[in-house]
Amino acid sequence: MTKYYQALLMGLFILSGLSQFYNVPASGSHKNTGCVGIFRDLGGTGTYPAYSNGFFVIDLSGVQPVQLLFIQIQTYNLSDYVHALDSVETFGTLLGTFSGSKLLSAITSTSGALSVRFYSNCCFTGSGFQVT
Repeated sequence: MTKYYQALLMGLFILSGLSQFYNVPASGSHKNTGCVGIFRDLGGTGTYPAYSNGFFVIDLSGVQPVQLLFIQIQTYNLSDYVHALDSVETFGTLLGTFSGSKLLSAITSTSGALSVRFYSNCCFTGSGFQVT
């Protein structure tokens, strides 16, 4: 990891005490039109619950592309997923599917809307994810 990303992540963790937190619901969807802060799985700082299947929709009304940066991810590999969709709906062009513990590069939508789906199965959970 480059020193730039290490410094950026450290700054985000320090500022996280001042940030607004949003949780992906366990089911259904939550829409936000002015998302500034950190959103994460329903487990927050603990482990996420089994049987999650919710969406978090960021809709900035076409103002500018939405960019996400994973600051933490730890899901049960190949069973629990984070899906990023280039859409204001719960369906759309898939930008990526993420599982396990590998930190990712920034994800950018092509419009002012992006949806994130979090799915967990029945059996094993992890500490989840946080995105800014």
